[in-house]
Amino acid sequence: MARLNLEGDDPDTLAKVINAFMREVKSESAAKVEDGRVVFRNRSFCPIMISARTFNQPWLWLDENVAWPIVQGIASAVNPQTEHRVTSARARGDLVCEHVFDITR
Repeated sequence: MARLNLEGDDPDTLAKVINAFMREVKSESAAKVEDGRVVFRNRSFCPIMISARTFNQPWLWLDENVAWPIVQGIASAVNPQTEHRVTSARARGDLVCEHVFDITR
């Protein structure tokens, strides 16, 4: 957040931080504030999918045990009272990965 010159714990700040992280891992930057929550949808390159293929590991297992906790940790760093839900996942056969972040304060 310091490198991005961001302060705050609101949904706009959270969306900016998630987008910055996604740019770092060369993935789609698509987090937006919708109805007071942050929604991130990814239809593009997925580094976890590539990792699953490279290391012959189940994609869903890597999502649930590596990728999603990382994203939750990033959200918690912006606001510890953020709840993270994955409402659709390509690893489960959906067309898009969708992450929803609600700040519960």
